[in-house]
Amino acid sequence: VTTLSDLKHDIGFSLCNIDDNTKVVIAPYEGIEREWRFFVSKNKVITGSQYHLYGKLFESNNYDESAYDLALEVSNLYNPDEVFTVDICKTYSGEYKVVELNSFSCSGLYLCNPYKIVDFIENI
Repeated sequence: VTTLSDLKHDIGFSLCNIDDNTKVVIAPYEGIEREWRFFVSKNKVITGSQYHLYGKLFESNNYDESAYDLALEVSNLYNPDEVFTVDICKTYSGEYKVVELNSFSCSGLYLCNPYKIVDFIENI
């Protein structure tokens, strides 16, 4: 946790909509081998796909079982909204980590199954 002035100084770019009371977590750099996006809800993964491979856009409607398991775990721990996205990565060291959480309505689908998302939303 750092202050806004230290954050601006340390990473050297302007940040919008962050004030002196905003808490920011910064982790050390770690190379990402692959990355997946999952659309989740309470205790459920709706759909997912891969969108990143070795630093480049790579879309596939497949996903890694360990990435799926971590997305499911997140959906059991924290629910900022009824439906949201969880981006999971596999680092070069082989660890699976949460990259970020986002709103589902502002997230790219990549090759996630849109029919599964629509069906889920219609049922809630």
